[in-house]
Amino acid sequence: MPLRAMGATGLLTIADWGVWDWASSNGHSTIGLIAGVLLVPLAVALTGFLALTILAVARNGARRAAAKRARSRQDLTKRGGGASSPPATSGARGRIAA
Repeated sequence: MPLRAMGATGLLTIADWGVWDWASSNGHSTIGLIAGVLLVPLAVALTGFLALTILAVARNGARRAAAKRARSRQDLTKRGGGASSPPATSGARGRIAA
């Protein structure tokens, strides 16, 4: 998961927003302009990393759920309670529905 990248980008975005806010309110127009221009790509990168993190968490959750289902199926078949094993019949007559 890209947690480190998302955290670093988040910190840079918050710091840049703080610099932009400070520069805008104190009359430092050049610093405010630079911080404002840099704020847009940082915010886009943060949004992208957030989306990647959400996808990675969802993918891991789906894998864990699938593994849990597979383990429960294996436990059922080991106990003999699984529906996947066909009933024991003798000959072709037991396999054909009457």
